[in-house]
Amino acid sequence: MSTSESVPSLHDGFQHGKFTMTSNTTNVFLNIEKVDINDTGLYFCGVYAEDFPGVFSATYLHIE
Repeated sequence: MSTSESVPSLHDGFQHGKFTMTSNTTNVFLNIEKVDINDTGLYFCGVYAEDFPGVFSATYLHIE
């Protein structure tokens, strides 16, 4: 999502309907439906422009 009005896009391998992204003018929110152990991993927030990814933050989610 590049603006709060944008429609998020998913990269290959991500299920439609499992992830919901929303935003306001200052924050981006990620909701994961029915979290399970396969959702464990590193989640990045950033932008991909001109074939160069820019990462703003990362969060590691560990599911037991």
